[in-house]
Amino acid sequence: MAEEKPKNELLIKAVFAAIIAAAAFVAFSPSLSGDFVYDDNRQIVRNTLIQNPDLYWQALTSDVWAFKGDGTVTASNYWRPVFTAWSIILFSLFGLDPFGWHLASLILHAFVSVLVFLLLERLEFGGAAAFAIALIFAVHPVHTESVAWIAGSPDLLFSAFLVGALLLAQIARTRMSAWRFIASLLLYLLALGSKEVAMLTFPLFGLLFFRSDESTNLTKSLRSIFVDSAPYFGLATLFFAVRWIVLGAVSRDIPGAPSVREAIYSFPEVLNFYFKQASGLYPLAANHRLRPVTEISFDSFIFPMLAVVGFVVIVWFLARRSPYRYFLLAILILPLLPALNITAFSPEEIVHGRYLYLPVLGFIAALVLGGGQLFENLFKQTAGAVLITAAAIVSAGYLLKSYSNSSVWMTDIKLWQHTVSVDPNSAKNFVQYGSALESKERYAEAARAYGRSLEVAPTALGYLGKGRSQLRLGNYEEAAASLRSVTAMPDDEVNAYTLYQAYEALAIALSSSGKLGEASQVLEEASKRLRVYEAALASKRSVVLYQQDKKAEALALLESMRERAKTELLPESKSVIYRLGALYAEMGRKEDARNALDEYLSLTKSIADENTLEDRKRAEELLKSIN
Repeated sequence: MAEEKPKNELLIKAVFAAIIAAAAFVAFSPSLSGDFVYDDNRQIVRNTLIQNPDLYWQALTSDVWAFKGDGTVTASNYWRPVFTAWSIILFSLFGLDPFGWHLASLILHAFVSVLVFLLLERLEFGGAAAFAIALIFAVHPVHTESVAWIAGSPDLLFSAFLVGALLLAQIARTRMSAWRFIASLLLYLLALGSKEVAMLTFPLFGLLFFRSDESTNLTKSLRSIFVDSAPYFGLATLFFAVRWIVLGAVSRDIPGAPSVREAIYSFPEVLNFYFKQASGLYPLAANHRLRPVTEISFDSFIFPMLAVVGFVVIVWFLARRSPYRYFLLAILILPLLPALNITAFSPEEIVHGRYLYLPVLGFIAALVLGGGQLFENLFKQTAGAVLITAAAIVSAGYLLKSYSNSSVWMTDIKLWQHTVSVDPNSAKNFVQYGSALESKERYAEAARAYGRSLEVAPTALGYLGKGRSQLRLGNYEEAAASLRSVTAMPDDEVNAYTLYQAYEALAIALSSSGKLGEASQVLEEASKRLRVYEAALASKRSVVLYQQDKKAEALALLESMRERAKTELLPESKSVIYRLGALYAEMGRKEDARNALDEYLSLTKSIADENTLEDRKRAEELLKSIN
């Protein structure tokens, strides 16, 4: 009988874990039919750093947006080598088939949910409470952005490694296991490399072993928390230093970001937003209508502050009898802290639901523990069964909402159509909606969406989108006017890649209206202004020169950019070598043509960009014709 009890407990745990994993999978399963959406189209489809094995090291030692340039300029505040490695692995396995990427995210989320259950069970929350918390966590609607959107997977990776590190740390302490402690440190290091927010979570490893019901001496307790956290703090400090070296700065300013004063004024509203999202009852979208608070008022500051205080009091009251209440509160607050610094975001994107992926665990745990206490008082011996039943009911509602929300992320048009309904006063939302329509060749609708964006705010992306859609509609003069609004902007007011796209589209508009000389001048100006895209722009200018029957000048330009094309990271930069091979072939220089075309095919063998694939087919056909 003594042996049967552990076996039965193990079986129950296995059943609980299976239910949690299955619920997590079902809740977000519509994403399996989804496309690449939003940033996926750039971070995966056009990211040569994760596609070319020769560039893997550069990918791992650069920020996640480095592929937009030539790799010499830091393009963001995000150095996430583990996320980059994850992307490299998935691309090598699935290429540009989104199903495999979505499947990996679903499996990862289910794994995190099971790890949460195992950790809570190890902390003696009780099987019923641990199961209830993990089940609700598994299906919570706030996870939609992180699970259904591939680019949201840093939250999944960070949480998997952090919860895994906490679990191993707890086992290492109870079993006095050195190798498990070392493994815990390694997992925390992987959490750091997944998302920089992990740098603030090292106190969790001290609070993990702090039981308030056993603490009598505050000084001794604080010392114990510090000692247990110290190794993890050391790793966080080391990561911070290496990150600083890689990025060249602690943080880079975001153009137009809220001021420190606005961040302070906005603090109650922002925190109140996240607490409301934690309930799972409020609308979810890629962006939300909350904007920086510029003046203190009752509605914008005092009332939200009262709501925040009330929420914290409720959470504390619900978890007050748990010996791990400080640990749970830390899970709620620590990973959320960077999201409260809205000076790091653009004014239209100061909040995102994905920042709650792990913090919501603290809220759920407090809710379940409070409910558990109530049920113990009311139902005594059947309290565990009642708690599981209540959790199942809540989870069923959450699962249905998560299932519905996941379908929103299936296509760009669905996503941005929904997001503009949630936040109809965002210039960015309408730009993204216009881009989605444009990608489906719905150019008139796209032009209207871009026009709506410009009504909200005259942004570079709005003018760029309007110009490109008008170009597709054959309105070349109107297109050129919109695009010149972008090229006329100072460098510090427009993103380099946006500027590159504007020059490219402007040259096409001018060429299409017969102004080849002006188009060539525009591209020459762009090359001088945007050295980071010099080869890509040279490739486009060579086409215009060819159309002007200036083949010798086109040849000289392409030859001068041949070496540069090998190092630039945009897929179209490599077309310099393809065009050079084609021009050599036309001139009868067969050996030079073969060498150039072979080199082009070698350089682009792992690039999956649609235009590159088409150029590769043409290069292969041309190569056959001259052999």
